[in-house]
Amino acid sequence: MTAVGVALSLKLQAIFIAPLVLAMLLAGRARWWTLALPPAVYTAAMLPAWIAGRPARELALLYVAQGQHFHDLARSVPNIWQILRALVTIPYHVGIVVGLVAAATVTVALAWRARRHLDGPADVLLTALAGAMLIPYVLPKMHNRYFFMADVLAFAYAFVRPAPRTLRIMGLAQIGSLLAYATFLLHLTGGAFVGAFFVSGALVLVLRKVRERMPRIAPTRAHLSGSCPQFISE
Repeated sequence: MTAVGVALSLKLQAIFIAPLVLAMLLAGRARWWTLALPPAVYTAAMLPAWIAGRPARELALLYVAQGQHFHDLARSVPNIWQILRALVTIPYHVGIVVGLVAAATVTVALAWRARRHLDGPADVLLTALAGAMLIPYVLPKMHNRYFFMADVLAFAYAFVRPAPRTLRIMGLAQIGSLLAYATFLLHLTGGAFVGAFFVSGALVLVLRKVRERMPRIAPTRAHLSGSCPQFISE
């Protein structure tokens, strides 16, 4: 939680790991009182700026103020809003509400699904990867670089659990981000729009992986629990 607080002090995009944090809390792998650590670390990190003269209110609401800098639902980002705004006209305020509700929903749903499957390090990494892809995918007002955490975690997951599908996840994520960066760096028209389909493909594969690795009920335990409890306890 201290590390999460340090990350949030540097960039708000650290919030993309929220499903993993919530899953650990639900699973009892972390104590609920530790939720006080991220804001405490953030407060400590802001002290030098406050001592230098910046108002405490501005520092506390820094990320809220940054969110008001532009009013686009997508900024060269390869996510669903890039596709939707090319097909239909979505009022800005409607998109904000829908996106925030969607992000909260997928965070809780993923955390609830993963809470019983955090014993293996690779599955912890998978939970982090799924959150880093899902949240910026459904949130509005994202930038092209906001899939950076997903890119890194996709590479790490392919390294930890090498397989054709994990390599495809890594490749699709990297291509999607590269096209989004090219929109900004090389003025590639439609790069982020095309990249959104690559990221969508990577996200589908990640969610399939989550479904396979994290079943709602462990089949073996459910089958044996009524007939052989001694075996289950052992």
